[in-house]
Amino acid sequence: RDEELALIVGQRLSNTLDPEGAAGFLQGFLEVNALALVKSRPVVAALDAFLTGIEGARFRDALPVLRRAFAVLGPTERRYLLENLLAVRNIGEKAREAQAILLEKDKDKLKAMSADLSQAMDDLDDLL
Repeated sequence: RDEELALIVGQRLSNTLDPEGAAGFLQGFLEVNALALVKSRPVVAALDAFLTGIEGARFRDALPVLRRAFAVLGPTERRYLLENLLAVRNIGEKAREAQAILLEKDKDKLKAMSADLSQAMDDLDDLL
């Protein structure tokens, strides 16, 4: 079912030469069943391919229709869309990896600061 839906959506959104028409289709689809669209990873992948494939000037022309299309999404639908988009682009895992690296660097900094602070406290004790 998801694959069929993704195929239909992908075909309807494949015309990047007429992004306003494709955005109009998207707007109608989201008004009817937004949750089905944003919960399906293959459909979100087709949507992502469409949006990233639109040439800059044409994207600006389609932007008002796209804004109206996405305006119908509530918080739950937006969350599903974001989760699936992160998965489609493999960003979620990279973000977790980056966070782990930063956390380790923070631990190293804290250890260094702790050592410096300990030395400063020892120096203060010596003075008193």
